[in-house]
Amino acid sequence: MSSVPKSLHYSLILALTAALYVNALPGAWHYDDFHSVADNLALRSLANVPRFFTDPTTFSANPEMAMYRPVLLVSYAVQYAITGPGVGWWHLGNVMLHGANACLVGWIGASLIGPAGVAAGYLFAAHPLATEPVNYVSGRSDLLMALWWLVALGLAVRYPIKRGWLIWAFVGLALLTKESAVTLPAVLLLAWAVPHRGLLASPWWRGKAVAAVALLCVWVNLSKWVGTIGDSLDHPVRSWLSQAITQVMLLPTYLGLLVWPVGLTVEHEAVALSSPVWQTWVTLAGLLVVAALVPWMWRRSRLAVFLLAWGVLALLPVLVMPLNVLLNERRLYLPLAAACVGAVVFLGWAWQGHRRTAVATVIAGVTVLGGLTLARNPVWASELALWEDAVVKGPTMPRSWIWYGNSLADLARQYRAGGNREAELRTWRRAAACFQCVREIATTKTLYCRATNNLGSVWLDLGRVDRAEPLFREALALDSTYADAWVNLAHCSSARAMRESGPRLTEQWGVVHDQYIRALKLSAHHLEANVGLSKMWYAVGDTSWGRYYLARAREVRPDDVRWQR
Repeated sequence: MSSVPKSLHYSLILALTAALYVNALPGAWHYDDFHSVADNLALRSLANVPRFFTDPTTFSANPEMAMYRPVLLVSYAVQYAITGPGVGWWHLGNVMLHGANACLVGWIGASLIGPAGVAAGYLFAAHPLATEPVNYVSGRSDLLMALWWLVALGLAVRYPIKRGWLIWAFVGLALLTKESAVTLPAVLLLAWAVPHRGLLASPWWRGKAVAAVALLCVWVNLSKWVGTIGDSLDHPVRSWLSQAITQVMLLPTYLGLLVWPVGLTVEHEAVALSSPVWQTWVTLAGLLVVAALVPWMWRRSRLAVFLLAWGVLALLPVLVMPLNVLLNERRLYLPLAAACVGAVVFLGWAWQGHRRTAVATVIAGVTVLGGLTLARNPVWASELALWEDAVVKGPTMPRSWIWYGNSLADLARQYRAGGNREAELRTWRRAAACFQCVREIATTKTLYCRATNNLGSVWLDLGRVDRAEPLFREALALDSTYADAWVNLAHCSSARAMRESGPRLTEQWGVVHDQYIRALKLSAHHLEANVGLSKMWYAVGDTSWGRYYLARAREVRPDDVRWQR
């Protein structure tokens, strides 16, 4: 590969990325995309850009989902200003970012091991582990953070003495894009130490270490000021011990996905552990063996140690920090970059003196990986396809069943719009079965509440207010801050109001109004709460308020098909 001009290599990597993800462009919005992008009013105007740096609630339409990722939000706002809400354009943006990252991986590989290292870019572009961050619009947080990470690392490797201020600028961009970039300074310090023996003791390297610590201190204090780090640390979703035990046990799974990326799913089967099991002890023993070998590896091949540290440090933040999802494929996006460079290093060693064989091996690897990527993309074409695949591969995961039930409910409504009553009823029964399954297997109150609310929604859509209302009240008894349940309860009250007359009608409309307003106090831009209030005011004859809430609903989701009727 060294005989091919560099510019041609990067053009080919971009072309490969485009070819592998052309079937991903139609795509759809998925789970967190709705609250963080599709329904997020803060992204609709570039005038909100300064707020992104001071107000973490601009991250989502739901204030309780606040995160401090201002640079990510700037990218969203710029894209919305250019392309609008069309989901295909957002997928194209993610494909372009992945192509750029693949070129950067090739550049870093060539900088570390010579011209042949560009092959790492081809492997990275083709690997199916990238299908989740590319097909999932909210996965841009991983793609954009990786872009800044890889640029900073590439500059550090290529220009170890120069470009210091520029490197730290990209580190800052990475930190302001996603919190997991917190280990990037440590990776940079190792990158500077790899080619120079004795550098760790030099004043130059110590100066870089001081700069890294200072930058991290600024970022931590900024995050504390906006209130995001403190909340996450004070209210972890599981104990720190449980997180450590569980993630140690899952390390072999992560490694397996890097080496043999089959059976990919949006929700892998994983259970939080409160005490170690035998797999935990075996994995821990393996880690201790690797740690004991590091000094020997450092003497034999500093590059191998650096690539290992790159992969581990890139994954470390999500291993340590308790998150809702235990195992997630897109967390491997940056470790995958290190693995691709490492694969090229291994091939160069294994096929030393056999250049054609090494090139053929890379081409075969890219072909196989690319085939897996092309096969995986259609699963992300719709919510129904994505979650049907998830429940098949992870039948014990409650979240998958909730989202699968939601997608079936949407399908039932489509059958209703098409007048296919038999298919509609059959699909409603399947959706109800999904939610009932979650009520039986849910491991947390949050999941149980969501399943209970959604099961009530099925009965409400079928016109059975008598069966729906008790379920909504049960969900609210468990969590009185659940906005969706308040909206659905208001829908039930509205249906009852339609059967009343006289003073009781006025009283019932007052109940409906209070329940919708309660939901809006919890979630100011709740689409269905605004739609419900609009219908209520039209029903009581006040068209001015009806138009007001209808306008608010259209502002939340301007491309909703209901506005076209």
